[in-house]
Amino acid sequence: MSIRTLVVVPTLGQRPDFLAQSLASIRAAGVSRILLVGPASFDASEIVAAGLADEKVDEAARGLAAAINQGFAAAGPGIDYLAWLGDDDLLRADGYVLGTTANFGYMSGAMKHVFDSTFLQIGGALDASGATGLTLSSVTIAWGEAGLAAGARVR
Repeated sequence: MSIRTLVVVPTLGQRPDFLAQSLASIRAAGVSRILLVGPASFDASEIVAAGLADEKVDEAARGLAAAINQGFAAAGPGIDYLAWLGDDDLLRADGYVLGTTANFGYMSGAMKHVFDSTFLQIGGALDASGATGLTLSSVTIAWGEAGLAAGARVR
């Protein structure tokens, strides 16, 4: 399969644990070329040697937009799709947390509607019995000044 997607990851190299998780999430999502753009002082040789990124280029100008644009400009032939991901973001998460304040009940109805109307399209599946096929491994409900927040982790 040919690599047709370039994912640019701008970084300062100051959060190595987050960066490794971010790059691993891109690799887990499928075939793509991963290009790190960061300052010359950031040594990414171990990351490239480990296969988490394909290449690191030194940023030509400071700033997030400049780093992303520099990465996109380095796409080269054969790249049909461009994307970028922050060095502390995950391309795919184990779970999602959505919250709303207690006095906005219509918001929880809106969130339920989004789940109900997109569940199958975003990777949910039903088995022959009609079950989701997902395993709920934890549920967290918290109450604070901002209101109620609930999150679920699925496997």
